[in-house]
Amino acid sequence: QEFAEGVSANRAVLCERGRVLGGISVIALQTTVERGPTSVVRVVDHPGMTASAEAFVARLGLSGFHGFDFVLVPDGRALMLEINPRVTPISHLAPVCGQGLAAAMLGAMGGEAPPLRLPAVGETVALFPNELARDPASSHLQGWHDIPFDDPSLLRSVLGDLAVTTRITQFRIRLRKRLGR
Repeated sequence: QEFAEGVSANRAVLCERGRVLGGISVIALQTTVERGPTSVVRVVDHPGMTASAEAFVARLGLSGFHGFDFVLVPDGRALMLEINPRVTPISHLAPVCGQGLAAAMLGAMGGEAPPLRLPAVGETVALFPNELARDPASSHLQGWHDIPFDDPSLLRSVLGDLAVTTRITQFRIRLRKRLGR
């Protein structure tokens, strides 16, 4: 295995018995730390990512939510790194019949989800809570973001966790300076 220089990308899909029901592809524009979790993405239409994910889903007969991690190399090819058998941080942004993947799954189970405005190809999205934690004054937070203002208890809980994480990080930084590391 060799290192491939490029841009991190992801495709999230909802599938059933080897058939992709819907998905979304993004490229990473900003991460919380170098090569860390993504905090800002741009929605893209990348046929190579779509075809690769569909081929793996069909071959493995997958069902449920899956995330495919890629590196987009300078010549435009998408090199797949791994499959995550779970909901990924972009899953709720994927349009399936005007709904996100989770809403589509809820609909398939007989539930009803509220209508959403989902990001279109080319739009940039600040992911919550990563971009807020990375830079509370980020200009990306003024655009398309997924901060759950409609769920105050969730928002309070996550912001409380962020405050604790921030204090721990600041303590580690002070400790490293004192220990000379």
